[in-house]
Amino acid sequence: MKYLGSAVAVGLTIIALAATLVFNFMPRQVENTAPVAVQSPAAPAVNEAAEIDAAQLQTLMQERETVYQGQIAQLEQDIREREAAYRQQIETLSTQLVTAQEELSQLQTQEITLKTQATELENARTARLTQYQTQLQQAQTQYSALYADLQARITQLQTQLVEAQAQLGR
Repeated sequence: MKYLGSAVAVGLTIIALAATLVFNFMPRQVENTAPVAVQSPAAPAVNEAAEIDAAQLQTLMQERETVYQGQIAQLEQDIREREAAYRQQIETLSTQLVTAQEELSQLQTQEITLKTQATELENARTARLTQYQTQLQQAQTQYSALYADLQARITQLQTQLVEAQAQLGR
């Protein structure tokens, strides 16, 4: 695509140059007011050479035109193939983008759900911790009371034991 403009410009320049050369070598019709009696023998050879050169030039120009047309056709074909490949890549990337956006949406939904669950779990943990601490304090209070009661009973029993042993004389 970037060489197409240059190729067209070169082609047009060559055509313009060829047209200039063709018109320069073509025989000119000049109105003769006075008939020329003597013709030089070199004049017909120049006209024949000019006609041959013009014919060769015309053939050469046609060949070049054919080559240029072929190159242009090949470039246009390459451009169509690249456009098709680019369209395919764009479609593939668009599909991947849509898929990625859907996955992102799902992940964002999961993130919100997980944050909500994490908050609920944290609240439940805090509530249970508070409940366990309350139960622990109650248990410690009960244990302390029971321990004190048992200590008092042991002391009382030891006292009774000592009294019983004293009565028995031991």
